[in-house]
Amino acid sequence: MMPSKKIYLVGGAVRDRLMKREITDKDYVAVGYLPSEFSHLKQVGKDFPVFLQPDGSELALARLERKNGKGYNGFEVETAGVTIEDDLKRRDLTINAIAYDEETGKYIDPFGGKEDIRQRLLRHTSDAFAEDPMRVLRLARFRATFGETWKIHPATRVLVYAMQEELDYLQPDRVWKEMQKVLVLPEAHLFFETLFELGILGAVFPSLYTLTTLKEGN
Repeated sequence: MMPSKKIYLVGGAVRDRLMKREITDKDYVAVGYLPSEFSHLKQVGKDFPVFLQPDGSELALARLERKNGKGYNGFEVETAGVTIEDDLKRRDLTINAIAYDEETGKYIDPFGGKEDIRQRLLRHTSDAFAEDPMRVLRLARFRATFGETWKIHPATRVLVYAMQEELDYLQPDRVWKEMQKVLVLPEAHLFFETLFELGILGAVFPSLYTLTTLKEGN
């Protein structure tokens, strides 16, 4: 059974709206639609249906992702019958797992993201966080973006530390794209400090970690 048709604003735009931050990009999720219903739009997604709208925003079909390989490979994507709650559950952090209905002004917040924003808390949405090692770098970047008053939930810390093996599958090009976002931040140092505090700096940047182990004067 297909869910009712609805299009929601999702992701960083919703988070930034709640935080009263400038919204630079908008992403939408379409629930209950078929890809053929957006044939008039340019498709930009390679692995799953994502369409570029005239205003520059992206529109994706609500989807589930199931991992069957290491690193960022081996994902199976399903769109049929996927609800907005299903789509939000696959997202990395609760603060990014909120949808907004622009027609009604209502939020869909099944994982407590609004409260985590109030508490300045970075918390993983589900154990699916561990399926993509890049999410660890995103976690550290969000802390560097929002400031040191933001804390990482204890359960998320435990999960990240358990991802050591997955970090071996980080792809250099994706790491570099993430670093380009980090290095322009006023508090970019928090990114590296966060990785160090999480006990994974050596797994991500071995040479940098080696520098932290050198004693003064050596």
